[in-house]
Amino acid sequence: MPDFRLLRLPLVALKECLKIMNPLELLNLSMCSRRVSKLIKLGGTSSLEVSYMFLGSDTKQIEIGTSRSIHRFEFPASHTIPVLIRQRTADFLVAVSQKPEKASFSWNGSSLELVDYILDTFNCPIHSISSGSIYPYSSLVELTNWVLTRQSTIREMSVTTRNLDGEGFKEILDKLTVTEHLDVLSKLNPDFQYTFKKFPRSISFDSPYWINLEQLLASDCESITLSNSFFTNTDLDAYFEKWKNGDYPNLKSLRIVSDRLDDLMSIAGVAPPVREENNPEEVIRDIYVFSANFIRYRIHGGVRIKNTKGITGIIKMGMERDGMQVTFLVVDLFDFVV
Repeated sequence: MPDFRLLRLPLVALKECLKIMNPLELLNLSMCSRRVSKLIKLGGTSSLEVSYMFLGSDTKQIEIGTSRSIHRFEFPASHTIPVLIRQRTADFLVAVSQKPEKASFSWNGSSLELVDYILDTFNCPIHSISSGSIYPYSSLVELTNWVLTRQSTIREMSVTTRNLDGEGFKEILDKLTVTEHLDVLSKLNPDFQYTFKKFPRSISFDSPYWINLEQLLASDCESITLSNSFFTNTDLDAYFEKWKNGDYPNLKSLRIVSDRLDDLMSIAGVAPPVREENNPEEVIRDIYVFSANFIRYRIHGGVRIKNTKGITGIIKMGMERDGMQVTFLVVDLFDFVV
């Protein structure tokens, strides 16, 4: 087979060749020479989604996401790094039912050095970072400080680090702005307090006693999940009163779990029980939450309410597996109604 002289192509043709290559092919090509590595960004790589996940003391993963696939580089590894490739379906979900393709990539450095190389070669920002439950707090600080050397905002961050230092976490949130989704499963000290200057588009917090009613009323999120909270029926009445008056135009879903919710009291003007038990319908809605994926929300037997702008929502309160909870979904034409 004759050699294909890629670098002798006209610039327009070279760009088109690079655009049809997947991230692993582009990375392998970039290793050929410094000159080639500088050309990779011509393939429109600035829109790639690069995520760095620190799942344990030795376990790290780097993901590069496109509209068609996700390439996962897994550490620890020797010189040859295993790469799992999963295809995405038409609705942008990861096709987890399909067996991933297996490939490999040669790299002598650390996982963080590889992330740096990917970001520089592809000319794209870091999209998200995630820390596992056994990830030490000091390493979380080191990771976020590394991000801050490159950028001041990040789309998504997930924190499950144990023994999270409250003051240090405040400093992280002040310095690094999370714009899309913030997931905090770490338990903080009871005296921890923090007020968001600007909420991310989506939040999911466990034991968020530091999120009080004032902050909830000030939020403008599309999706809110607060587990093991201290909210009462009266608190949520205040929130839904504002929604009924046309506030929170971005809101798509709300899920509050709290032992202080009373199933025998009304919420949002709906008399108890706040659910439909005779002719229940099921509403299903897919909402973008994390790393370009969707969470499928379901409400079976909810009650319809409407605000002054004509927007319909479905609310339900009842005992679920993780405690007494209120679930609310804004309904639109694209939802499934069973």
